[in-house]
Amino acid sequence: MKKIYLLALAASTSVVASAQFKQNPATQGKLPYRNQPTTTAYDANANRAEIWSDTFSDCDNWVIQNANTDAGLTQYIAGINFECGTGLSPNGPAAIDAISSTTAADGFMMVDSDEFGGPTPGTWEENCWFQTANPIDVTGETSLSLRFETFYRMWDNGTSDGNEYCLVEISTDGTTWPDPTTYEVAENTTPGTARFELWPTMETQDPVTNPTVKVFNFSSLLAGGDVTNIWIRFRWKGYYGYAWMIDDVSVFQTPDNDLTLGKNWVGDIVNAYEYHAVPSSQAGEVRFGAEVANFGNLDQTSTVTFAVDGQTYEVTETILAGTIDTVWTEPFNLPTAIGSYQVDVTLPDDEDPSGNSGVNEFDITEFAYGHNSNLDLFQRTFNSDQDVAFGNIYTINAETQAGGLLVLFGDASDAGLQAEVSIYEVLTNIQDLSQVANSGVFTVTQAMLDQGAAGEYTNLSFFQSGAALLEAGKSYIAEIRKFESTERLYIAANQYDDDFGTVNYGPFGTGGVSNWFTGWNFTPAVRVNLDPTISVNEVSAGDIVAAQVYPNPAQDNANISFNLLNSSNVNVIVRDITGRIVSTDNFGVRGAGSNQVSVNVSELNAGVYSVSLQAGNSVVTSQLVVR
Repeated sequence: MKKIYLLALAASTSVVASAQFKQNPATQGKLPYRNQPTTTAYDANANRAEIWSDTFSDCDNWVIQNANTDAGLTQYIAGINFECGTGLSPNGPAAIDAISSTTAADGFMMVDSDEFGGPTPGTWEENCWFQTANPIDVTGETSLSLRFETFYRMWDNGTSDGNEYCLVEISTDGTTWPDPTTYEVAENTTPGTARFELWPTMETQDPVTNPTVKVFNFSSLLAGGDVTNIWIRFRWKGYYGYAWMIDDVSVFQTPDNDLTLGKNWVGDIVNAYEYHAVPSSQAGEVRFGAEVANFGNLDQTSTVTFAVDGQTYEVTETILAGTIDTVWTEPFNLPTAIGSYQVDVTLPDDEDPSGNSGVNEFDITEFAYGHNSNLDLFQRTFNSDQDVAFGNIYTINAETQAGGLLVLFGDASDAGLQAEVSIYEVLTNIQDLSQVANSGVFTVTQAMLDQGAAGEYTNLSFFQSGAALLEAGKSYIAEIRKFESTERLYIAANQYDDDFGTVNYGPFGTGGVSNWFTGWNFTPAVRVNLDPTISVNEVSAGDIVAAQVYPNPAQDNANISFNLLNSSNVNVIVRDITGRIVSTDNFGVRGAGSNQVSVNVSELNAGVYSVSLQAGNSVVTSQLVVR
């Protein structure tokens, strides 16, 4: 994934905080997962001196156990275990993605706590593990590290801090292990053993790279070369969490100097949203950043170099052995010349030069403002018959106008479904919004889906409200919405994004409550078009010259008179104030010229409704009061 982060103005800080939803499992439902990309994989093909490895292609190499059944510790729940094999995938009610490890197709190990389920946290605990069935020969070795690929999402570490642990434990005799009733690294006092925690500072729903590479140096356990064998154990402790997956485990001789690049960015990811397409009018101050892992024995002081557009930016920092740190350059201004830019990121060569380079890229555009990249796109939908929306938050650096949205439709969408695009100003938080622009209801056509299949965005104008004024320092949600129906809307998206600017609307909360949510594992290709003059014909083909609803208010029937430029199939959709469809009428093909249709509203409750007249690709929406 290639990324851009622009520095957000101060007004957006509260938006970020309110959007992240550090949730308490007692009051909130689980959300589908979002996680982070790895721009350059952590030494996926590193040429280290490896003494042992396993890809889980043969599950007989491992023994699966749990604290209740195998250790007789009845305070832990029986029945939850790791699984080993091919074709595994988390399958609970809030399932996260399967691990995308190097050899995932050959098999991996997984504990699916979410699928196992259970009562409220505090009534029981899950405690299970898997360990090597055979010893690993380490005769004469004095400096070794354990490396593996993993993927995990934390559920319960909010108000009930310390309920989930992903642990790695090592034994030098295969019998003596750290106490299974303790979890902290400091609590392990058993001689001849070691314990490491994978995410000691993680909080609920913090993002995790898929896959994440973890490396633990256990040289201190080797007693200067006197240890003959080791056994390795991976242990999970929690309450009805999400899932933890492990693959591609190896033990290697630890070099003294081994730095590796991970993710890299353009911008301040702490205070800002990321953008892959930036209009020149919005180009602002950014910083280059990179995640650097020290897999070596020694602390290393090193310089990370970023080269773009003939300019070089550097940052020098000391990375402690066995740690991963994020380094940042001093701020600088993005270029304003329209075009595509590649960022080359490098570390000096060391004992293992693999993983010492990476790339990034961004576009400076005339009008398109987008979070998503055009790389590694896939199609995403919400399998709901209710109203759902795909969107992103945009922070405005300089006052501008938006004439519509650019949407990259997935061609798996159902042609003929009803949708609309809107922009909302974010007020106190993402549940407190004020609509500033709207297209009105339109029909998603096969032509739009064909454009998406060709990688082309559809230009959807705000033909109902007109262009929107977007003020500097404010944040806005841009969205495309599908209304209540069995038809499906697919949008192109980037996976494994680390952008809390992605927000979506739908029935995803506890009890199926519809609301705005963030924390997803994809960024939809829904961009703002800052051209205020885009033609309404992008959505409205101009078939409807004029339309009028009468009488208004109506009691029994509402008549719609309209003029058509061309003969077209005519539909009328009536929605209540929440957007729910209450009636749909198809009046067949009507000829060019003057026409009239009548809609029965006698069964509707008194109130305000919207009436959408559709003819071909053209839509006109009017308000109707029913007595």
